[in-house]
Amino acid sequence: MTGLIKCKIPAELKSSLFFSTDEMEISPDRLQDWSITCGEPFFPYEILYWSALDSHHPWENCRKPINDLLARWLVLKEKAGKLFAERKAQETIEPMREGLSLLLSILFWLHSEPVHLMDWEDKLARFPYKPVNTEERLRFILARPVLYHSFVQLGELFTELEKQYHKKNILSPKKNV
Repeated sequence: MTGLIKCKIPAELKSSLFFSTDEMEISPDRLQDWSITCGEPFFPYEILYWSALDSHHPWENCRKPINDLLARWLVLKEKAGKLFAERKAQETIEPMREGLSLLLSILFWLHSEPVHLMDWEDKLARFPYKPVNTEERLRFILARPVLYHSFVQLGELFTELEKQYHKKNILSPKKNV
């Protein structure tokens, strides 16, 4: 496979917040090894995985990917924070969407699973490593991503999730995290 291919957004990833169309152009060649992707398409490794196309699976050995996603969040947090400070809340949608995609990726990958947006609350309910009240807080953020309070909550979720990530590393250092 070379170049871009059109992929239907798999049912497991359907979400109007992350995908405005039913198809996405994606480069499978670029996703054979881990490299952080910024912005759209969100969840590129999962798009290929759920479409039964060959790609790297960052959730199988997630230490470097999670560290990279946490670093990317710091950049997005600064960008969104500046926009909120300038009272440009409507312009925060892109960094907030990307931040949410990073958080969901970390949550799932930390548990050695690809992101699965369909029935995400049921999936998260069984995860042992997650912030307190994750499902409730995420529901709020997903419903109102351009509110300042959503930005604050997203930042808190990242802080708490990073602690859970380090806790898992300490408790199971030989596993895939």
